[in-house]
Amino acid sequence: MTADPLARLAGAGLLAMQPVWFNRMAGHVHLVAQWVLLAALVLALRPGGGTRRRLAWVGLVTLTSLLNPYLLVMVGVVWGGDWLRRAAWERGLQAPGAALLEAGAGFGGVLLALWCSGFFMLRGGFASGSGSEFGTYGSWGLDLLALFDGGTWSRFLPDLPDTGHWETGGSYLGLGGVLVVLAGAFACWRRPGGLPRRLWPLVAALGVLFAFAVTHRVAVAGHVVTLLPLSDQVLAVLGAVRNSERMAMPVIYALLLLGMACCVRAWGGRVTGLVLAALLVVQAVDLRPGVAAVRAMVAPAPDGVPARLADPFWPEAARVYRQVRAVPAGNIGAGWQSIAQFAMQAGLPTDSVYLARVDGAVVAALRARMAEVLRSGAYEPATLYVLRDAESLALARASHDPARDAIVQVDGYWVLAPGWRARQR
Repeated sequence: MTADPLARLAGAGLLAMQPVWFNRMAGHVHLVAQWVLLAALVLALRPGGGTRRRLAWVGLVTLTSLLNPYLLVMVGVVWGGDWLRRAAWERGLQAPGAALLEAGAGFGGVLLALWCSGFFMLRGGFASGSGSEFGTYGSWGLDLLALFDGGTWSRFLPDLPDTGHWETGGSYLGLGGVLVVLAGAFACWRRPGGLPRRLWPLVAALGVLFAFAVTHRVAVAGHVVTLLPLSDQVLAVLGAVRNSERMAMPVIYALLLLGMACCVRAWGGRVTGLVLAALLVVQAVDLRPGVAAVRAMVAPAPDGVPARLADPFWPEAARVYRQVRAVPAGNIGAGWQSIAQFAMQAGLPTDSVYLARVDGAVVAALRARMAEVLRSGAYEPATLYVLRDAESLALARASHDPARDAIVQVDGYWVLAPGWRARQR
């Protein structure tokens, strides 16, 4: 784009100082790995091909599959656009055999990485998890004004009406980013030029991501119009990536890069560097309210992880038991974080969890099995049970041996400790 150091530094600063990235520092932190999106765009923007390009793509999609499924979809679509360019759009650039080998190695690497990470242990419930109670695909779409919606982030731009889902406000470009795009548009008007033909597959890939982010329920300033009704079967499949606004992340970075490139083409690197440096300052000032809010959430955190359960019973129990059950089982169940933190610090396995997706049939079967265990008194060896509802407590009281087992209330939680009293003798 340019060798000017100031333009490079200020441009990198504007790419990094984005609410879409800052927003992940206080929640869903695995999505902070947006460098993979920039890496994908860099690969797709470079002309030519060759073995190094193929190896880079295979390595990138394989690594991304270990980070986050949303990021994998985004990187995969951009890869698909670049693969299409090299395999078919620019004839003679890549032999068919090499293209097929790249595709096979990429898909193979992704499948192997997903298998290693335990992805295929999930047999159902792909549309479940936190937030599923608020809707499925189409409920979390990108508002067409989202990139200009200052929300709680901006000092200068207004908070526009929106649909109110969790992601709203996080796609704001920042005032500096908005001005980069406008400056790029002005530069293109002053010095018109067509987009190189080799980049059209990338544009198509980004268009697919943008359309998916907007969904079939198009929102403008919070007003929603359903363009195409989708069947429940289709929504069940798309519900696996229901938080579709996230799919606009590569589009945001691509727009910023395009604006910068247009400025460099029209005015050169030195002038563009001065412009981008000024806009970086504007961006920093504009985003101060949003950055302060994120900082308030994370900065006061202690260096260590303080124990949530303070009673001396817990460390003593950690020396006796080899696993911790939370009954009834469930995703993000009552007290899950306190129980999970105790188990983590004690080095014990537990089913007190917060998972992105859960198989409802498996959870139901586990609940039934644990209810039968409590009903029969045939407790699992060296297992501590945290009883999270009245029914589980009643089952435990009816089946336990008061002379051998203990049922105690500790830090507000009812706990069944099989063999506890026998060990105290």
